[in-house]
Amino acid sequence: MSQRTIRRQIPLALTFIVGIIITANWFIDLTPLNDLGNTITNFNTVMVAFMMGFAGVNILMIHTRRIQKNMSQGNMIDVFYSVLLLGSLIIWIAVGIFMGRSSDTYQWMYTNFNLPLSSTAYAATLFYLASATYRVIRARSTETTILVVVSIVVIMGNMPMFVTYIPALMTVKNWLADVVVTAAYRAITIGVGLGGILMGVRTLLAMETGFLGATED
Repeated sequence: MSQRTIRRQIPLALTFIVGIIITANWFIDLTPLNDLGNTITNFNTVMVAFMMGFAGVNILMIHTRRIQKNMSQGNMIDVFYSVLLLGSLIIWIAVGIFMGRSSDTYQWMYTNFNLPLSSTAYAATLFYLASATYRVIRARSTETTILVVVSIVVIMGNMPMFVTYIPALMTVKNWLADVVVTAAYRAITIGVGLGGILMGVRTLLAMETGFLGATED
């Protein structure tokens, strides 16, 4: 069996077969088909769990080599970060496996470590968002001018200080949110849905092979 067949033809054939089975399972109420679809779905769950475990092992190997390299070079700060990452990974895995996700220890770790760190990382992006917003809403054309005006109206409409003295701001803001934003969101959602359907059809017909990695002639 050639290398091309192993790397391209077999994955394309499996993608087509699995895609047809899962798609048909949504529209055809047939017991053997439903059982096969459920089996494939369960297998997908197992594969996702395996890939998560593989990713954890990969992180362990990468940072183990990084610790050895940085220790030989005297970069103790990088060593500390790698040790902290690996220690956190091992502790989380151990607590999750032996105590369970619903245990008090796991919930305490999640509440006192994961949530504050996630909030901190999210808050740190505020400065990047503010900078990007400033670059985007500079009035350089008619479209950006409209965007600037709408942004100012929405911001002022969410501030009680302005709404108290200009009650019409609340009406305008609600109209923008209920009519303009909703219409645009629905249009984008429809476009994303059509794009997803097109991508699925192209994948089933072997016209989209990006998931195989680098393309071959």
